[in-house]
Amino acid sequence: MRRTLVFVLCLISSACVYVPGPGPYPYSNQSTGNNLDDSSDSYQDLNDVPEIPVPGLPDIAISSLQPNGQPVIYFNPMLVAQAGPYITKYTKMHEYGHIMLGHLQKQYYERYFMTNPYSQMWTNHTRELEADCWATEHLTEDPAAIRSAINLFQSQGMFQASPNHPPGIARAQKIMECSKE
Repeated sequence: MRRTLVFVLCLISSACVYVPGPGPYPYSNQSTGNNLDDSSDSYQDLNDVPEIPVPGLPDIAISSLQPNGQPVIYFNPMLVAQAGPYITKYTKMHEYGHIMLGHLQKQYYERYFMTNPYSQMWTNHTRELEADCWATEHLTEDPAAIRSAINLFQSQGMFQASPNHPPGIARAQKIMECSKE
C-alpha cells in the first residue's frame, strides 16, 4: 500500500523521493538477504528496490540496474496517472518479475545501462512473456489488475511497444494462460 502511495504522491509533488515499503512482500525471500546473490542474478527481496519517478520516461515503468548492480524501477508519474491503479499495479509487478526472474544480470550494467539507464535492449519476447506470467501469478488476489492488463494488451492487437516486446495480443494470451494455472 505504501509503495503505491509513493506513486500517487509523485503525481502531486515535484519532489518525489523513494519511501521504502512497510515490510516484506509475501513472495520475497528474507532468508537470503537484500542483495543480489553472488551465485545468481535473481533478486531475493523486493523491499529495497527503489522506485524512482522520471517525468518524460517513454514507458510507464522500466526495470534497470544501478551502478552498484542493484535493481531499480523507474516510472513515469504522468503515465501512471493516465493508466490508473490496476494497470499501474500490473506494470509494477511485471517489472518486479524481471528482477525476481534474474533477467537483469550484473554484466548488463556496462553493456546496456551505463550510458542509458532506461535501455530496454537487454529484454526480448521470452523475457517479457515470463515477466507477464510472473506478474499474473503474483496478482491472483487482484483479478481486476489481471483483467485490466488483458484488456489493454488485447486492445493493442499486433502493436509492439518495441522490437524487443511481443505484440499486445501475444501478451494478452500469455496472461490468460498463466491465470489458469
